[in-house]
Amino acid sequence: MNYIEYVKNVLRTESPKNPFTKEIEDLGLNFRLYHGILGINTEIGEILEAYDKSEENASKLDYVNLGEETGDILWYIGVISNVFGIEKELHNLVISDKNININHFPAKLEILANTLLDMTKKTMFYGKQLEEEKVKKLITEIFIITKIYINSLGLKIDSITFENVMNTNIKKLKKRYPEKFTDENAENRNLKEERKILENGMSI
Repeated sequence: MNYIEYVKNVLRTESPKNPFTKEIEDLGLNFRLYHGILGINTEIGEILEAYDKSEENASKLDYVNLGEETGDILWYIGVISNVFGIEKELHNLVISDKNININHFPAKLEILANTLLDMTKKTMFYGKQLEEEKVKKLITEIFIITKIYINSLGLKIDSITFENVMNTNIKKLKKRYPEKFTDENAENRNLKEERKILENGMSI
């Protein structure tokens, strides 16, 4: 599965709910974009929590879980890239193989995601026009760092690759949402079955 195919699968499980007013949408912020920005921030929070727990308990990081969370970040990036029609642009990006310190990734990503969240706040509550090009640039940077981070995880577990993370993310969501997104399935998840899918996709 390549990134363009991945985004097509992402859209199958996207929530259709729209709480936004025309006034906000006229400023450039729609409910899909907002959902993606919020989602990226929450997934980064889960990654940061994993690192914090690892330090507190002097335990090993759960690399399968980190692979899952980065897959969820990719899902939200997929929604946003579809909003802007930049799937092919991201798919065709040439990213160098340079490694980053795996422990620095969450902080770098958090800074970018917080910038996006601050922009949405200013649009929603201060009436400021959303800077579309800046949002695209930030999403592209988040995509690049996420991809490099996944490669870094692959140094710990060989089977964690960008393609495997995308494939496993979609398999997990097909288990959760057999047909399409529903509120009930979003709240009632079979976490044991989902973990099996994750472990099979990103073998320990």
